[in-house]
Amino acid sequence: MKPRHAAALALVGWYLMVPPIQNGRPNDQAPFSKWVIEHIYDSADRCDYVMRKLRPRIICECIASDDPRLKGN
Repeated sequence: MKPRHAAALALVGWYLMVPPIQNGRPNDQAPFSKWVIEHIYDSADRCDYVMRKLRPRIICECIASDDPRLKGN
């Protein structure tokens, strides 16, 4: 891997995101650009670990900070 590619990968963070609340319920059909960042992690592994622990109780997803879906409508 070239150094510039490694540097670009190092800049990617991971967001643990939860859907917005609509009519008192989580709207997991909303685009990711509308979801709320619950926490930011330095690695996908750490985000996934926390997500697996929370999943039985809440809807959440780990999304890379450079994911194009975050720029949606």
